[in-house]
Amino acid sequence: IREKRNNQKLTQAYQRSSYEMYYLLSERLWHTDDYLNMIDSVTLKDLESFSKRFLNQTRISALFYGNFTRSEAFKLSSKLQKSFQRDQDPLPSEIIERTVNLPMGQNPHYEIQIEDVNSAIQLYYQAGPKTVEQTIKLDLLQQIIEKPFYHQLRTIEQLGYLVWSG
Repeated sequence: IREKRNNQKLTQAYQRSSYEMYYLLSERLWHTDDYLNMIDSVTLKDLESFSKRFLNQTRISALFYGNFTRSEAFKLSSKLQKSFQRDQDPLPSEIIERTVNLPMGQNPHYEIQIEDVNSAIQLYYQAGPKTVEQTIKLDLLQQIIEKPFYHQLRTIEQLGYLVWSG
């Protein structure tokens, strides 16, 4: 696990910047460094205790798509439910992934040191609150600027191999 987490820090610049952006904008997320700091303190006893709690808190939601009859879907769903049925602990509060609302009028920036010969820049514009109409307008705007954006940065200015908007 340590190797996997350490290797995350060695990914290409654009991958690392995407990870850091996701981390900064998420309310409930631990950073790779948090995991690395915790690894040595987890014991076998901790893992055994966790696995029992984890299985007791497992709930199944299923979506059957394709060549299933309603009866087959219910039968398979019941079989799955029974295989996980135990004395179930109460579920923790609902897990909702949320994005941080950035303050209006501020231009926060974040720099990271990477171990890659390449560099990356990500600009993030937050628009909200989300509505169907706004989403359609943003999709249309993205389609309009995608090709000129790429042409300017990649072809004319030759700033990078990976260039995208959206």
